[in-house]
Amino acid sequence: MSEVWADVIFCDDIRQEITGKFLFVGFYPADLVPAEIPAAFPMSACVRVHGASKGHHTFKVRVLSPSGKQMFEQAGGMDLNDDQVPMILVFAGFPMEIETTGQIVAMIEVDGQELPPRTIKVAAPMFPAPPSES
Repeated sequence: MSEVWADVIFCDDIRQEITGKFLFVGFYPADLVPAEIPAAFPMSACVRVHGASKGHHTFKVRVLSPSGKQMFEQAGGMDLNDDQVPMILVFAGFPMEIETTGQIVAMIEVDGQELPPRTIKVAAPMFPAPPSES
């Protein structure tokens, strides 16, 4: 069996076409830069697990906010019919709270094996928030 590893695409939303293709809306290619901090918004992630053999696999995915708060957890199982393609796990619209800069962390476990965490950097807003009117 080859080495099992995963990558994650973080975005605002994931939609699936009738043809089976996925559309990533608001894809974060590098840093996530919110308009302001604190912020709360729905987030989505596509996890691709590479190197898994054909057959049934269990998984657990957890997503932590930059402050370390668990924002999402999903466990389940799926059958992989071709070991030459990655196992695709799609999670759309889970809540995210940004209270500080840092990293959003995806913790991925496949068949009881914890894979290296995948992250996206949360950077400070580019422009200061306008003053509030009192």
